[in-house]
Amino acid sequence: MKKIFFRTAATLLCFLALFTLTRCKSDETEKTAKKLFSEKWSEITSGETVPAKICVKGYDYMTPSSFSKDVEVFGWLCRFETKQTLIDECKKLNIKSVSAGGSVFIPKYVDERNYNITFYDTDDVVIMELNVDYTGIVTIKVYGGDGYVYVLNGTGLDYDSFKQFVKTDEREG
Repeated sequence: MKKIFFRTAATLLCFLALFTLTRCKSDETEKTAKKLFSEKWSEITSGETVPAKICVKGYDYMTPSSFSKDVEVFGWLCRFETKQTLIDECKKLNIKSVSAGGSVFIPKYVDERNYNITFYDTDDVVIMELNVDYTGIVTIKVYGGDGYVYVLNGTGLDYDSFKQFVKTDEREG
Protein backbone atom coordinates (compact mmCIF):
# COMPACT_ATOMS: atom_id res chain seq x y z
CA MET A 1 0.00 0.00 0.00
CA LYS A 2 2.88 2.34 0.84
CA LYS A 3 4.50 1.65 -2.56
CA ILE A 4 1.33 2.59 -4.43
CA PHE A 5 0.98 5.78 -2.39
CA PHE A 6 4.60 6.86 -3.04
CA ARG A 7 4.35 6.00 -6.75
CA THR A 8 1.17 8.03 -7.05
CA ALA A 9 2.72 10.93 -5.15
CA ALA A 10 5.87 10.81 -7.30
CA THR A 11 3.79 10.74 -10.49
CA LEU A 12 1.73 13.71 -9.31
CA LEU A 13 4.88 15.66 -8.44
CA CYS A 14 6.31 14.94 -11.91
CA PHE A 15 3.13 16.20 -13.57
CA LEU A 16 3.09 19.27 -11.34
CA ALA A 17 6.71 20.08 -12.21
CA LEU A 18 6.03 19.55 -15.91
CA PHE A 19 2.95 21.79 -15.76
CA THR A 20 4.89 24.53 -13.95
CA LEU A 21 7.75 24.44 -16.46
CA THR A 22 5.34 24.51 -19.39
CA ARG A 23 3.43 27.45 -17.92
CA CYS A 24 6.66 29.43 -17.36
CA LYS A 25 7.71 28.80 -20.96
CA SER A 26 4.30 30.00 -22.16
CA ASP A 27 4.61 33.28 -20.23
CA GLU A 28 8.14 33.76 -21.58
CA THR A 29 6.95 33.20 -25.17
CA GLU A 30 4.10 35.67 -24.73
CA LYS A 31 6.48 38.33 -23.40
CA THR A 32 8.88 37.72 -26.29
CA ALA A 33 6.06 37.94 -28.84
CA LYS A 34 4.71 41.20 -27.43
CA LYS A 35 8.17 42.74 -27.17
CA LEU A 36 9.09 41.74 -30.73
CA PHE A 37 5.75 43.02 -32.04
CA SER A 38 6.19 46.31 -30.21
CA GLU A 39 9.69 46.82 -31.64
CA LYS A 40 8.77 45.94 -35.22
CA TRP A 41 5.46 47.83 -35.11
CA SER A 42 7.28 50.94 -33.88
CA GLU A 43 9.75 50.62 -36.77
CA ILE A 44 6.97 50.24 -39.34
CA THR A 45 4.70 53.01 -38.06
CA SER A 46 7.34 55.55 -36.99
CA GLY A 47 8.01 56.67 -40.54
CA GLU A 48 11.77 56.41 -40.03
CA THR A 49 12.20 53.00 -41.68
CA VAL A 50 9.36 52.31 -44.10
CA PRO A 51 9.30 48.69 -45.34
CA ALA A 52 10.89 48.19 -48.77
CA LYS A 53 7.64 46.84 -50.18
CA ILE A 54 4.22 45.83 -48.98
CA CYS A 55 1.99 43.13 -50.47
CA VAL A 56 -1.76 43.41 -49.99
CA LYS A 57 -3.69 40.27 -50.87
CA GLY A 58 -7.46 40.25 -51.13
CA TYR A 59 -10.15 38.29 -52.87
CA ASP A 60 -11.94 39.48 -55.98
CA TYR A 61 -15.16 37.80 -56.99
CA MET A 62 -15.61 37.08 -60.69
CA THR A 63 -19.22 37.19 -61.83
CA PRO A 64 -19.32 35.05 -65.00
CA SER A 65 -20.83 31.64 -64.30
CA SER A 66 -17.90 29.87 -65.96
CA PHE A 67 -15.65 31.20 -63.19
CA SER A 68 -17.10 29.70 -60.05
CA LYS A 69 -13.97 30.01 -57.92
CA ASP A 70 -12.66 33.10 -56.14
CA VAL A 71 -9.50 34.62 -57.56
CA GLU A 72 -6.75 36.01 -55.34
CA VAL A 73 -5.70 39.51 -56.30
CA PHE A 74 -2.40 41.00 -55.13
CA GLY A 75 -1.36 44.60 -54.72
CA TRP A 76 2.32 45.51 -54.54
CA LEU A 77 3.12 48.83 -52.91
CA CYS A 78 6.62 50.10 -53.62
CA ARG A 79 6.30 53.90 -53.79
CA PHE A 80 6.84 55.80 -50.55
CA GLU A 81 3.56 57.75 -50.71
CA THR A 82 1.41 54.65 -51.27
CA LYS A 83 3.18 52.68 -48.54
CA GLN A 84 2.79 55.59 -46.14
CA THR A 85 -0.96 55.79 -46.89
CA LEU A 86 -1.35 52.10 -46.05
CA ILE A 87 0.76 52.47 -42.91
CA ASP A 88 -1.44 55.37 -41.81
CA GLU A 89 -4.44 53.02 -42.08
CA CYS A 90 -2.54 50.37 -40.09
CA LYS A 91 -1.81 52.88 -37.31
CA LYS A 92 -5.47 52.55 -36.33
CA LEU A 93 -4.66 49.13 -34.85
CA ASN A 94 -5.60 49.25 -31.18
CA ILE A 95 -2.24 48.44 -29.57
CA LYS A 96 -3.88 47.85 -26.18
CA SER A 97 -6.04 45.09 -27.70
CA VAL A 98 -3.06 43.07 -28.94
CA SER A 99 -2.64 39.78 -27.10
CA ALA A 100 -0.73 36.58 -27.72
CA GLY A 101 -2.26 33.77 -29.71
CA GLY A 102 -4.57 33.59 -32.68
CA SER A 103 -7.96 35.24 -32.71
CA VAL A 104 -10.47 33.81 -30.29
CA PHE A 105 -13.34 33.95 -32.78
CA ILE A 106 -12.83 32.87 -36.36
CA PRO A 107 -15.88 33.91 -38.37
CA LYS A 108 -17.46 31.69 -40.98
CA TYR A 109 -16.05 32.32 -44.47
CA VAL A 110 -13.07 34.23 -43.08
CA ASP A 111 -10.92 33.00 -46.00
CA GLU A 112 -13.23 34.69 -48.46
CA ARG A 113 -13.38 38.07 -46.79
CA ASN A 114 -10.00 39.17 -45.55
CA TYR A 115 -6.97 41.20 -46.47
CA ASN A 116 -3.50 39.83 -45.86
CA ILE A 117 -0.91 42.61 -45.59
CA THR A 118 2.75 41.54 -45.70
CA PHE A 119 5.64 43.88 -44.90
CA TYR A 120 9.05 43.12 -46.49
CA ASP A 121 12.49 44.53 -45.69
CA THR A 122 15.13 45.46 -48.29
CA ASP A 123 16.34 41.83 -48.52
CA ASP A 124 12.82 40.54 -49.39
CA VAL A 125 12.50 39.02 -45.92
CA VAL A 126 9.05 39.14 -44.34
CA ILE A 127 8.99 41.39 -41.28
CA MET A 128 5.35 41.04 -40.27
CA GLU A 129 1.94 40.01 -41.61
CA LEU A 130 -1.48 41.37 -40.72
CA ASN A 131 -4.62 39.44 -41.61
CA VAL A 132 -7.66 41.72 -41.35
CA ASP A 133 -10.99 39.92 -41.56
CA TYR A 134 -14.30 41.56 -42.34
CA THR A 135 -15.31 41.74 -38.67
CA GLY A 136 -12.27 43.85 -37.75
CA ILE A 137 -10.31 41.07 -36.04
CA VAL A 138 -6.62 41.26 -36.89
CA THR A 139 -4.32 38.23 -36.72
CA ILE A 140 -0.68 39.32 -36.54
CA LYS A 141 2.33 37.18 -37.45
CA VAL A 142 5.69 38.56 -36.31
CA TYR A 143 8.81 36.91 -37.71
CA GLY A 144 11.66 36.74 -35.22
CA GLY A 145 15.33 36.54 -36.08
CA ASP A 146 15.42 33.24 -34.21
CA GLY A 147 13.37 31.50 -36.91
CA TYR A 148 10.16 31.54 -34.87
CA VAL A 149 6.85 33.04 -35.98
CA TYR A 150 4.89 34.64 -33.15
CA VAL A 151 1.11 34.92 -33.54
CA LEU A 152 -0.88 37.67 -31.86
CA ASN A 153 -4.33 39.14 -32.36
CA GLY A 154 -5.93 42.53 -32.03
CA THR A 155 -8.67 44.85 -33.25
CA GLY A 156 -9.16 48.35 -34.58
CA LEU A 157 -8.53 48.13 -38.33
CA ASP A 158 -11.33 48.86 -40.78
CA TYR A 159 -11.71 46.07 -43.34
CA ASP A 160 -13.03 48.33 -46.10
CA SER A 161 -10.11 50.76 -45.94
CA PHE A 162 -7.73 48.21 -47.55
CA LYS A 163 -9.74 47.62 -50.72
CA GLN A 164 -8.04 50.55 -52.47
CA PHE A 165 -4.61 48.88 -52.20
CA VAL A 166 -5.41 45.44 -53.62
CA LYS A 167 -5.20 46.27 -57.33
CA THR A 168 -2.24 48.64 -57.04
CA ASP A 169 0.89 47.27 -58.72
CA GLU A 170 3.97 49.47 -58.32
CA ARG A 171 6.60 46.85 -59.11
CA GLU A 172 9.17 47.75 -61.73
CA GLY A 173 9.20 45.88 -65.01
